[in-house]
Amino acid sequence: MVVFEARLFLAFLLIACSFLNILLQEAHLRENKVDEIYVTGLVTEYCVKQTVLEALRQGFKTFVIEDAVQGINAHPHDVPRAKAEMIKAGASFISADVAMHQK
Repeated sequence: MVVFEARLFLAFLLIACSFLNILLQEAHLRENKVDEIYVTGLVTEYCVKQTVLEALRQGFKTFVIEDAVQGINAHPHDVPRAKAEMIKAGASFISADVAMHQK
């Protein structure tokens, strides 16, 4: 398993959502035979959701580390709706403990 850390946190802030980084990194990920992406981050209903949906569109098996994401719920039920949308699209929600013991 290859793990990519958010080492460019400032860059993520500057571009608002890290899903753009997936677009930029896709060739590198494919070259390195990465087929799974584990997502953590802030603002579940915006940045996390868009990252997850883009990763799924690109064909990656996508896991959301549920205890390593946080929403803001700007509107009632935003986070549960976002989670449902990600699950419907094919994402799996797992704990950090489970993620650490994958493969």
